[in-house]
Amino acid sequence: MLCHCSFGQVDSFAYFKELAEKGDTRAEYVTGSYYLLGKEAQLAKKWYGLAAEKHYPPALMGLAFIYQFGLTGDKDSKVAFQYANEASDSNYAEGQSLLGYYYLSGEGVASDSSVAEKYYRLAAAQNNPDAIATIGVWYFNGGMGMPQSYELARPYVEKAAQAGVARSEFEMGLMYQHGWGGFPIDTPEAMMWYDRASQQGHMTALNNYAWLCYLKKIKIEKGIQYIEAALRINPYSLNSLDTYAALLCLAGEYDEALKWQKKALDYGGDKKGGFVERYGDILCKSGKSKDAMKYWRTAQGIPGHSITLITKITTGQCQ
Repeated sequence: MLCHCSFGQVDSFAYFKELAEKGDTRAEYVTGSYYLLGKEAQLAKKWYGLAAEKHYPPALMGLAFIYQFGLTGDKDSKVAFQYANEASDSNYAEGQSLLGYYYLSGEGVASDSSVAEKYYRLAAAQNNPDAIATIGVWYFNGGMGMPQSYELARPYVEKAAQAGVARSEFEMGLMYQHGWGGFPIDTPEAMMWYDRASQQGHMTALNNYAWLCYLKKIKIEKGIQYIEAALRINPYSLNSLDTYAALLCLAGEYDEALKWQKKALDYGGDKKGGFVERYGDILCKSGKSKDAMKYWRTAQGIPGHSITLITKITTGQCQ
């Protein structure tokens, strides 16, 4: 949940503070938002509280935000739920979406998936991007009793992605990469959506973008930058380590590639045939064919190796 901090045409703290001191409800909220952005949560809470006393939904959500994350040292999901509930009673979409989250997660209130769905759908009907994205995830993955259907997920995912929701942008990338949901297989379009999600720090999108750079042998430098960003988020991700090594190998940095692929094997990749095979590939590319053969033969007995592994073993050459 994010606090609304849009101040319209006039961006002046002094202007809104003066209005707030005269009792202007929206100005009280905006003043609170200025203080929240300045990390003065106690003052933000004060001004949000004044506007919330007049049942101003954005201020109620501001208080929910403060209590949900304990920004003033008083984290309390039950109190946050109460403020979100009051905002929802005013038909405020963000409040409805947050109530959906609370009922789904059981934070601040007893878990109830049917009530959660009700509030998410109410918020989605008002074009709340997070609610739309959540419903899209249900159809995309087959959750909440929904049928797994990329076709049913598509309108929700597409709408939320257009609104800038990172997980939906990532799902758009998946659908274009694999041709799901009635979309054609379109690598440039998939990379565009992965790129958009990556700009918001979506780790799997960073990895997938980099992997497509490797597969298509394009934008290698950018692919390396993105996979390095993914590894900063999770240094132990096997897929990211494998992708990084693959890109480094493609860039001719064999020693570095071997180092990172070895990390992948040490963290559990030795149980994945494709990962062991890639270590052999990198050895082969670096001119160590005999060492490569040892890893290829090992990979042969592990699920997940490529269909070209037998040819590598037979010819002793990299593909």
